[in-house]
Amino acid sequence: MCFCKKRGIKRLRFQLTMNTQPKRGSKFSKNEEYLLISLIAKYKSIIESKATNAVTWMEKHIKWIQIEKEFNSNCGLNGRRSVKMLKEKYINLKKKTKENFPK
Repeated sequence: MCFCKKRGIKRLRFQLTMNTQPKRGSKFSKNEEYLLISLIAKYKSIIESKATNAVTWMEKHIKWIQIEKEFNSNCGLNGRRSVKMLKEKYINLKKKTKENFPK
């Protein structure tokens, strides 16, 4: 393949990636944050477990899927949240809490 064809392909790939960037979801409302925290409190012993073996990892994954289903069934019309979104929100909430209430 000649240089100009390679450059054209690279330009095309760049244009495709620029046009298909994921859109941001809506912000979590306070009610959604409280719901997420209450759902995680039910499974806290598994979610916050420090063990890193395969069994624990699978249990955590299953619990996050359960949290996602319960969260989306209780939220109604506000849009669906994925496991990834819920995990990121939970991590951010923990960070904010640690910043606001240092030891």
